[in-house]
Amino acid sequence: MSLDAKGVWSINLRPGERYSREDLHAHFGGQRQSGIVTPREYPVVFLFSSPRGHDYGYQDGWSGDLYIYSGEGTKGDMTFTRGNRALRDHEAIGKKLYLFFRDYKEITYFLLGEFRYAGHFWRWAPDETGQLRRALAFLLEPLEGALREGSRVSLDPETEIILEHGRLETTPHVQKLVVGRYARNPSVARTTLRRAGGVCELCGQPAPFLDINGEPFLEVHHIVPLAEGGPDDTSNTAALCPNCHRAVHYAHEAPSLRKTLLRLRREIL
Repeated sequence: MSLDAKGVWSINLRPGERYSREDLHAHFGGQRQSGIVTPREYPVVFLFSSPRGHDYGYQDGWSGDLYIYSGEGTKGDMTFTRGNRALRDHEAIGKKLYLFFRDYKEITYFLLGEFRYAGHFWRWAPDETGQLRRALAFLLEPLEGALREGSRVSLDPETEIILEHGRLETTPHVQKLVVGRYARNPSVARTTLRRAGGVCELCGQPAPFLDINGEPFLEVHHIVPLAEGGPDDTSNTAALCPNCHRAVHYAHEAPSLRKTLLRLRREIL
């Protein structure tokens, strides 16, 4: 970082270098207290990830080849406004996305590099008052030159279910990354859930509750498991209520339940 002939900060953003927020704001402007910074005069969006986020229920970090980044908003349900909207729409509005990371020991931020929005999902997380609220979690894809350093996150079982069963919005170019991480295609899961229309395809009963998105909660089951060579397509899937899903895995009559599902799928096809 240096001063040019006019006395204005000149910054070349390089992955692997450290920057202070004070210097970044002196040059680019933007909101000084936000985790998502959207300077008006520059085609960039800055994302800052730090330990302070844990105070608001944020859990940022790498999960496989994708970086999970929590949306902004410290109290109440998050919404697609301000920084959250700018992050999601950064390519459409012609802005580059840069991710900075700071650990507990540092004051300055380490630039991981340039990323792109790859999807998002909703999860329950506490706000600054400890109350549960609907929180946004973004999936970020690193672009060429970005460094895969920083913290890792172990997703809780509820979040794993959200991702495995297609309850997320992803851009087409990231489908392969998601499939590689979770060994299944989220579009197959979404199609299966739409086909069921909120009714368990085994017991015929309505879903027992609505999920965080306000949709009937059913779980997508591969009738012939992927580990046994079953295909990852809708001819081999069923949308089941949680009780039936547990039964086809663990019940004494699990083999006969699998036969029932296979017969039902053949009848539908």
